[in-house]
Order: sequence, then C-alpha cells, then structure tokens
Amino acid sequence: MTTSGPTGNGSADRKFGVRSTTYSDGLVHVEVVPPSAPTEAPKGTHLIFVLDVSYSMTTEAELTSATGDKERHGFSILNLVQHAALTTIRSLNESHRVSIVTFSDDAKRKIQYAKMDETGQDLAEASVRSLGPEGSTNLWVGLREALDIVQEEDSCETQRTEILLFTDGIPNREPTGGHIPALEGYLAAHPSLSCTIRTFGFGFNLMSDLLVQIAEKGPSPGTFSFIPDPSLLGTVFIHAVADILATCPLEGAKLRIECAEHAELALTSETQGKAENPATDVAALEYSCARTPSGAMEIDLGSVAYGQTRSFTFRTPPSEGSDVSNLVTSLHCTRLESNAGVKSSSAEQVAKAVSNSPVALADDITPEAALEAADYLVADCRLELCSVLRRAMDAMTGQNECSRSQDIIAEFERKLTPLASQHPAIQALLEDVQGQVTEALSRRDWYDRWGVHYLRSLYDAHLHQKRNNFKDPGVQAYGGAHFESLVDHVNDVFDRINPPEPTVTHRSSSCSAQSRNAAPASMACYNYHGNVCFAAGSTVLVAGDETAKPVEEIVAGDLLQSPEGIESRVLCVVKTRCWQGCATLVQLPNGGPLITPWHPVKVYGEWAFPADLAPEEMRVCDAVYNFVLDHGHQIVVNGVHTVTLAHNLQGAKVAHAYFGTSAVHEDLRAMVGYNRGLVVLSGPSCLVRDITTGLVIGLRQDGIKGMHLHTCTQDVFSEAQRQPLALTMLT
Repeated sequence: MTTSGPTGNGSADRKFGVRSTTYSDGLVHVEVVPPSAPTEAPKGTHLIFVLDVSYSMTTEAELTSATGDKERHGFSILNLVQHAALTTIRSLNESHRVSIVTFSDDAKRKIQYAKMDETGQDLAEASVRSLGPEGSTNLWVGLREALDIVQEEDSCETQRTEILLFTDGIPNREPTGGHIPALEGYLAAHPSLSCTIRTFGFGFNLMSDLLVQIAEKGPSPGTFSFIPDPSLLGTVFIHAVADILATCPLEGAKLRIECAEHAELALTSETQGKAENPATDVAALEYSCARTPSGAMEIDLGSVAYGQTRSFTFRTPPSEGSDVSNLVTSLHCTRLESNAGVKSSSAEQVAKAVSNSPVALADDITPEAALEAADYLVADCRLELCSVLRRAMDAMTGQNECSRSQDIIAEFERKLTPLASQHPAIQALLEDVQGQVTEALSRRDWYDRWGVHYLRSLYDAHLHQKRNNFKDPGVQAYGGAHFESLVDHVNDVFDRINPPEPTVTHRSSSCSAQSRNAAPASMACYNYHGNVCFAAGSTVLVAGDETAKPVEEIVAGDLLQSPEGIESRVLCVVKTRCWQGCATLVQLPNGGPLITPWHPVKVYGEWAFPADLAPEEMRVCDAVYNFVLDHGHQIVVNGVHTVTLAHNLQGAKVAHAYFGTSAVHEDLRAMVGYNRGLVVLSGPSCLVRDITTGLVIGLRQDGIKGMHLHTCTQDVFSEAQRQPLALTMLT
C-alpha cells in the first residue's frame, strides 16, 4: 500500500489537496480534500428561486404531530415553500444576491439580482409573501427563465450561481421534444453558462425522475431532495441551505485521473467482470465522467463543501498502460477565488512505487495505515450502495414484482454485514439498507407512492456525500464542523422566522365543520426530529430521604419519587450513546436539567417542550438516559417535573404515539440487556422513523462498537479485495 498527498500550497486544513492510496491488484482510493473552512469571506452566491405557483400548490399541508394525530394549520404547500424561501433569504448577508422566478402557465421575474442587505432582504421577503396561486404547471418556462438570468448576469459580482427549483407535481405542459432535450439544447447554445441546479419535490405526486435528471444535466451536477411530509420540510431544507453556504468558491471542479506519459487508463467494472470504455459506457459509472483527448478520465465533482472530503474508489486491470505506479490524479477548475485554497488551475500529485505484494494489514501495522484501509472500505461500501440502489430501482421498472429488487438489496446486505464492525459509517450504511431501503422495496404500492422518490434522494445524498436530513443514519457522517455550524444557524432562522399567513379556508356548516389547529407561533413543528432523554450530569429525585442522584448512576431497582411523592421502581435504564460524542440539547434555566429539545416538561402547570423554553445547543455529550418505571412514570429532574418512557399520558406536548405508549416498552423488552436492567442503544441509528412523516415509530439495537483501528485486519481487507464492493470507477 502506498499513499501520496495531500498536495497544495500551505497546510492541509487551509488548502485543497488530492490524496491517493494504492493497493495490490489495482485497487485505488482517491480523495479530494478541501479546506476545513474559508480563511476569509468569499464572494457570495447568487440564488435563483424557481417557484411553482400553480393551483395544485394550494393543497393544504397536513402535519403529523408527535402524538401521531393530524394537525392542520391552514397552510398550503405554497405557504411552506414561501417559508423555505424566506428562511434562505434571512440566512444570507450582503455578499449574496437573490432572484425570484415564478411559473404556472408562464414565467415571471418577481425580483432580480437583489443584494441581500437589510433593504434587499425586506424586498425579497415582501415579494415572497405576496405570491398567490395561478394556472397550470409549466416547469420548463420557469427553468428557462432562470437560465436566462444566469446568462445575463455579471459574473464579477458573485462567485457562484445556484438555481433552486420547487414543485409539488407533474408538469402538465411540456416543451417540444421533452424537458431534458430542451435543457440540453439550451446548454449547447450557451456553452459558457455556469450554475448548479437543485430540485425539491413536495409530496407524492411527483415525476422525481425528471427532477433528478434536471439536477444531473445542469451545467454542474446538482442535487434532488424529496420532502414527503410537511414535518420534513425543515430538516431537508435546512441541510440544503447549509450545504449551499458551505460550498467552496470554485466552479467547474473536476478530478482528473490518468497514467503517466498519457497512457490510456482502463477501468474495470466488478459487477460485469470486464474492462469498460468510459468514453462509450459512461452509464456503467455512478459519477458524471468522460474521457479526455489524452486518454485520462475526468469526473465532474459538482459542488465541493468545506470540510467534506470527497472519496473515490476504482480498480485498474493488470494490462499494459494502466500501471497504478504511474497514476496521476489532479484537481482542475474553471474559476476560483484566491482564498479557495487552489493557487493554480490544478493541484497535482503522483502515486509511485506501488508494491505488487498483497496488502499487509495486521495487528502491528501503524494506526495511520489501518485508518487509510478503513477509509477505503467506507468509500467502497458507500459507492457500492449507490450502485445497488440504482440497480434495484432499474429492476422495478414497468410492472415488475419486487422480488428481483429485494434480492439485489439482500445480497448487498450479506456483503456489508461482516464489514459493519470495522467502522461506524459502514454500520450506518447497513442501517440504511436494513431500514427504509428495504421497506421502500417491500411492496409495489409503497414503492410507487414514496419509495422511488426516497431512494432517488438517498442515492443522490450518498453519491455526493451530502447530509440531507437529520434522520437517515448513513448520511449523518457527512458535513464537517463548518457545515454543522451553518445547520445550527439556518435551523434557528427556520424555527424563529414569522410563519406565513394561512391561506387555506374551509366553509363550515352545522353538519360538516372541519376542525383546524391554531396557526403555530413558530415553524418549529415543521422541523421535528425526535429523541427524548436526559444528559449525563442531570440529577433525578430518589425516594426516601429526597436526595438527588445523577441519571447516569441510576440502576434497575432504584426507587424514584414523583412530584406528588409517589415512589416508582426502575425496571430498566435506557442509555443512548450520542453520535460522535455530541448531541443537540437544551439547558433549562434556573438550574434545570440538560435535556433533549422535545422531552416534555411541566412548567407552571402546563406541559411544554424544552425547545420552547431555552435555546438548543450542540453539546459534547457521550450519552443520554431515560427510564422505564413499574408505575407512575413521572419524575423530578433538577427540580423540573417530567416524564419517563411509556407514561401513557394524554394531552398537548406530552402525548406521544410511540415514546408515550406501551409500544416502546415492548420493544425494549426484546432487546439485549433488558433483563439485566440496562439497554444500550446507539444514536441516531437506533431511531426507526416513518418515511412519510419522519416521526419515531420504533427503536432498534444496532451494536455499533466504534472505530477500532486494530480491527482492520488482513483477513477483512483481503475479503474486501476478493469481493470488491465498488463498480469500476464508482467514485
């Protein structure tokens, strides 16, 4: 095994680098390593909103609450899109520009190239709040209008341009020849046009394959996001905006892979067992890539975010002209800012002197070498998952039954299971496969309603290594510290910005009145992502002498005391390890507990969420705790009245269709450790969520052990070589 890089000028955390690791049998792992954060304020981004305002957008958004009940606040889908746009606008600063295009029968420019200082934000907000429904769904005219704005703009004012296209349905008007030929024709007529297109689909009546293709076929590869339920609006959109703000200021980024002296590079597709010619068989590769005149391969990276290494794995066959010892990898871009970390048009390095002997990975190898091998396994598993998702979806075309797709997923699950203990990220990928992926393909009607849209969105997130929500275990590894800080910022804006005015009204009568919940004071209920526990260090009131004991010291058999003096015995302690040693928590005032944002507490006689009482913060936290009691189910933590699991209480902000019922107790009874009084879970992968709502409906025990370098042994890695998980150039 030989490693080179990262390269670039200056320290690795401030400059771009390209790092390659080569193994025996032609295995290659290439990483593009961006700076961890910007060193100075870059030029801003020009965001062009393309908003569907057709009459279908007037459908009322129905929210599933934490209790499992349906809540209706009079918001239409258009109202929620307005709030998403307003969140973006209020998350920007004066370096950014915003244009707004609406489409129905035709397209209209509402504002164009507005500077996002205070005046510009007010102008943009007024424009968004004034939107109303009209006409049909002519998506192409809206997209074309946005592309016209890109073509007309002065590129000196901003570094990048992003088009954000929102729709809830299927276009009922189509350009001659179809949407994709029209887009390709437009781009061919304007070859210098530079932008990224991100598409967002609301609800189930979607042509998501079209939205995916629009994102992929743009000047630079974009992303598709699926928002099945209003409660997921926040999590999906917050992550998308944070990713936009975290994107490095460079355009046209491409990873070039070639052999020294310009020998033609051949790549092998493991699934087909033969060498592929990417110039004619690009479809065999997951990424957008092409052959250069010199015989090199170029992979279009799309947007690259600060702090998120992009990983690529492939295999070169043992043929003349493809010696990996002469492999050259380089990063190229068409435009960049001086602080982007790339001082010239490429950052190049060469991997040389590759041993032809088997890769030696044993217990006495250096931690660095083991970590590199583990990183290879993670990248390989991720990219094979992308290939598996694509093949499973292909197998569902027409009216075929699910059995073939289920076989594809089951085969990959068998491959992945023995590798899952090698790295938490691989375990999280396995959670994706065993959870919503399997469910999406389990029934034809589920697949047609939501599964296909979900799988396309998940594929996109893993392919581009982007965290697109709070809920899918596999994507939680993506991002980095800079991205995380932006998520926190946008999350706060989303929750605290004034909600839109409800526009859906119903005529009531004595016999058919339809109930509606009062409009919320904030949009936090459209940004729900679950979890109910106490952080270590919080103290719980014990029975007897009325002393308090740290929650982490409570054991089965202890007697806890309720606010009314009722004694309850602890049947089981539930300890949930926090992902990467951090958790979003709320510190309640006046010496109150450190608690998860949505764990009900009783204040002044009323149940409330901690998130309504104090700000959420990302805290260092190894684990959070909760309890199952024999009766009573109410306790005092740091002087605050609260509840435990399976409490069966009803009422606003305390009832929960899962955590508040016997269902959670039944799940815990079946888990390892319950009979000894301690169940250990690993978050967030322990939470089972309803795909249509994002709400927690179950718990699973996954057995993540954490990252142990010495466990990446020769046997494990050799097995990965014998059964490679990557498709040729599956980067």
